Amino acid sequence: MKNLSTFLTVIAGALFIDALVSAQGVHAQSAGSATAGKVAFMRDGCYECHGTVGEGNYGAGPAIAPHPIPYANFVAYIRAPRGEMPPFDVHVLPETDAENIFAYLTSIPTGPPERSIAALQAIGTGNAGPGERVSPAIARGHEIFSTYCVKCHVSAPIGPSLTNLKAHESLAIITAQIANPAPPMPKLFPATLTQADVDDVAAYVQSL
Repeated sequence: MKNLSTFLTVIAGALFIDALVSAQGVHAQSAGSATAGKVAFMRDGCYECHGTVGEGNYGAGPAIAPHPIPYANFVAYIRAPRGEMPPFDVHVLPETDAENIFAYLTSIPTGPPERSIAALQAIGTGNAGPGERVSPAIARGHEIFSTYCVKCHVSAPIGPSLTNLKAHESLAIITAQIANPAPPMPKLFPATLTQADVDDVAAYVQSL
């Protein structure tokens, strides 16, 4: 009977710990409040450099929405940024505010795709001159690049410049690097990007 009592005590303790860990896990993955995040985004002056909807401000701050970088990368960067952005540690920006701001940025809708805007159809991408038509793969790759890649490789000094990458990297290598990147570049394939997406982005990058 004593052994049974001890066994039941151990089981009860294990269940309690499991419930506690699960609760903490749910809290850690909380999406935050987009409404409260917008208030914090304006109150703390984020809009002054990044625009009221995260669209960026040329010469001040890069675009950070829609499709912000993963939350872990987002928090790591605002805590210890590079360039001229001031650091926002937990005393300046508590974790709850960071979660809420991220929720606000995530809630910002994506605008219409470039290919749906008639006025942009005559404008080339990559190395094409004004008015030149480019291949559908490069045009689509440019659209995907503008959504997922421009934040690190163009707007902010996080990733390297890709201009004239074709001079020392083949299309196959560029494709492989996009599909299976080295850290800290996030891996978007296959969860976010399809193989066709990767191929088109690689074609666009090689056209730069």
